[in-house]
Parts: sequence; structure tokens; C-alpha cells
Amino acid sequence: MGELDPGTHLESVVPDLRHGVRFYYSDEPRPKYVPFHWHNSVELVYVLDGHLRFVIGGHPLHVRTGEFAMVQSGAVHDVASGPNHAYVLQVPLRAIRPFFSNPESVAFVNGRTWTPEYADVIAQVQKMGDIVKHPSAEGDFDFEICLLNILKRMFCSFRDPEPHSASDARIKEILAYLQDHVTETISVGELASLFGYNPSYLSRMFKEQTGISLVSYVYTLRVNRLYEDLLETDLSVTELMAADGLTNPRLARQVFQRQFGMLPKDVRARKACDQKPDPDRPA
Repeated sequence: MGELDPGTHLESVVPDLRHGVRFYYSDEPRPKYVPFHWHNSVELVYVLDGHLRFVIGGHPLHVRTGEFAMVQSGAVHDVASGPNHAYVLQVPLRAIRPFFSNPESVAFVNGRTWTPEYADVIAQVQKMGDIVKHPSAEGDFDFEICLLNILKRMFCSFRDPEPHSASDARIKEILAYLQDHVTETISVGELASLFGYNPSYLSRMFKEQTGISLVSYVYTLRVNRLYEDLLETDLSVTELMAADGLTNPRLARQVFQRQFGMLPKDVRARKACDQKPDPDRPA
């Protein structure tokens, strides 16, 4: 969620000048995949409608309508979703340190949907949404109260008792390299040599920290690029597969359908339908 800094693959959190946080309404009208990334903030995503699948530190988390996900600072994570609406709250560590020392060391326990504390967080997020939609003289005060209540719950009620450390910096370097060179042909052995690893160790370490094999992730990145290219260009599916490094069309279609719930030709058909002029709209 949010924009990726192409230079570092560290998610850029743009502070709201009034509150030191970023809070916004996210409207995704079509399937979307955000590759593995990380940020120096804590993040909460509350799903108003739809379904999101996170992988946080190698562990999958499914978040459905009326549920939220919490992501700790420095954790490598990705997000796959269908059409959805959500509120996203991102709080830089500097805004948390006055209330909690070493917030970067805290991981969160997700999924406790049955607890009163979980319901309270949802109520606070919904109130923040109303405050933003309907500004008032008291709005800034109320927003800060809601924010502190959410942070209190996150760091007191949902804190993992086990100490947390940010994802391995080496994995972050590899993820950044893969995203920058996604269409290039490179073997696991060549990648391992480039970063000074044994190929078997690299493959094992990558899967432990991301929950997906290195080879599968490269194909996921390429299929995601194909999806974006189908929406943004008019080149044929065959031309785009070749340009995006998808040398096995059958496998590419299988991965594409699993990731986006449709085939490449379906994306093109929807695009053509969306671009068709509405006969009922006055000229």
C-alpha cells in the first residue's frame, strides 16, 4: 500500500503536516499486487470492502471485509488484492517514540478479531475516516485522540511478546535487485554468486523470509509487470510476454490466472470494454 521509492524499494511515507502520519482512503477498482517492500513506519490497513492477502515476514495473512492488518516497521511484506476499499494508516517511528521507546523492535499479533480491543481499533479508524470526510473546528483534536488510542492498542494489546528485529538486510538487497532486473535472465546460481552465497543456502533463506521460492517470486514479478503492461500499452500479449521475460506462455497464463483471477486476454477485453464510448452519455 503506498508508493515505492524506485531507488531503494523502501516505501515512502509522506507525513501529514498536521499529524505526522499518513491516513487515507484507498479505492482499488481492479486486482493489484504490490511486490515485497518495507518501510520505517508502522502500518494499519482496515478493509471496508473486499479481501487482501499479506505476507509479512514470510507468514501469510488474509484480511477480509471488516478486518485489519498491522505491519511492523522494517518487516518485508507484499500485498495481493482483488477490488477493494480500505483505510490506510501509516505512522512514522518518530511520531511514536515520545510514547513508546524502541517502536522498531515491536511486532504485532494479527487476527484477534473476536476481542473488544480489536473492535475498539475499528471504531477509532472509522471515526478518523468521518473526521477527515467532515472537517470541523474540533477535528484535529479528535483525530489525535483516535490516533493515540489506536497506537495504545497496537503497542499494548497487540504487541508480540517475542522481540522483533527488522527483516534481514541481505534479503532486502536481493529483493531490490530482482525488482530492478526483473526481465533479465539470471539463474539462482548467478544471483547467489553475485551476493556471495551458496545457491542452496540462498534459496532456503529467501523462502524462510518471504514464504515463496526465489524462482516463483521472479515469475510473480514478471507476471505483475505483464498485467500493468496490458493496461498501459496496446502491444499484443505475445509481444509483452517476450518483453517481460515470460518465456513459457503456458506457465505464465497459469500464474497470471492464479494471481489475478483472469487470463491476460480477459484483461485486454475489459480494457477494450472500459474504453468503449457510452451510447447513453450525451456528446
